Amino acid sequence: MEEPTQDECSKYYFWYLLKQIIDNESIAINYAYEIYQVVREEFVSEELNVWYEISEMIDDYRYGDNVEGITRESLITTIVKEAEKQLNCNFLLN
Repeated sequence: MEEPTQDECSKYYFWYLLKQIIDNESIAINYAYEIYQVVREEFVSEELNVWYEISEMIDDYRYGDNVEGITRESLITTIVKEAEKQLNCNFLLN
């Protein structure tokens, strides 16, 4: 057996977080922040920049002036949809 590479570990952790969001929507907001950190530190991909946008939405909802009127439900829906989309794409296979 070989030790997994950093890239393999990051991809697996990314996949794990996405699965957790889908399996338990109540943790979606917290795990979305974690996904953003993984993406920021480990991946360079235009397709994954959406996690930055989601983290900004979370900040607006929690701490900002929330001009857009973001609700917890709409935020969770956005996060879950993106998690499903990411799981269905080929990113993890590259």
